[in-house]
Amino acid sequence: MATYYVDPSGGSDSDDGLSFANAFATTQKAADTAVDGDFVRLCQTATESISAKIDMDTNKGTQNLGIDFISYNSTGTEESIGYTIQASASIDGIIEYNGDIDYTKWVGVIFNANSNATRCIYNAAADGSDNNQFVDCVFKNATQDCWSIRSSNWRTLRCEWTGAGRHGIHHSTANRGAIFMTGGSIHHNTNNGWDVNRTDCTMIGVEVYQNGDNGVEIQSNGGRLTVNLCTFYGNTDDGLHIRDSGGESPIQVTNSTFVNNGAWGVDVPTDGDRNPVFASDNHHFGN
Repeated sequence: MATYYVDPSGGSDSDDGLSFANAFATTQKAADTAVDGDFVRLCQTATESISAKIDMDTNKGTQNLGIDFISYNSTGTEESIGYTIQASASIDGIIEYNGDIDYTKWVGVIFNANSNATRCIYNAAADGSDNNQFVDCVFKNATQDCWSIRSSNWRTLRCEWTGAGRHGIHHSTANRGAIFMTGGSIHHNTNNGWDVNRTDCTMIGVEVYQNGDNGVEIQSNGGRLTVNLCTFYGNTDDGLHIRDSGGESPIQVTNSTFVNNGAWGVDVPTDGDRNPVFASDNHHFGN
């Protein structure tokens, strides 16, 4: 196992990357170099401006080890949230998972599409890039969606999706892209906060607020969504909207709060036999 370092302000991709004194200049070089079990330390005091997407198509992790990309302070001795990757040109995405790239982990990174990139994280490959994790990360200012994914078992902890020109999170193809989300927020996106088109997603302790349409919209392939200890407020339409054309998989909403949404707190289908909703111990006010 090796540890590699990235410092856009002082590094060079011709160096070996094995210390901040000999750091790589780009995350792309680190992604092309690191293999299963390796760590990449990203210098938190620098901002990496990119004019081409970072393509995660070379190496991947395994269930036992994985590849970790973690924001560190300038000495590389302590984790420190805030390493920023910022788009400086019109590109499809900041990070693209292209192919079967599994078990990567990102900690403390700000992905700023900067109103240039179409997406912050983009995963369109049908063969799937599964079991990738994001902790204390921010995804913002995409011209379309902050996330557009179609793989499964992506996990987030205390992350934020904001400022998207369309949805904060979008499933690029029907019935793909199960996400397990704990903590964090989805807010101030132009359309839906989360446009769910996949079964078996989970959100626990998430704030969903002031999105331009629904806080969460469950599409026709959505179902078996678990919502617990979440707060939905100030969304222009519904807090949680379930389409009439949805499937027949149950949705569980518990211990959550729906306040001052423009329409319903929870909008349940009217055609009777769709998406049974099990609701318990929720609070509704001012919807």
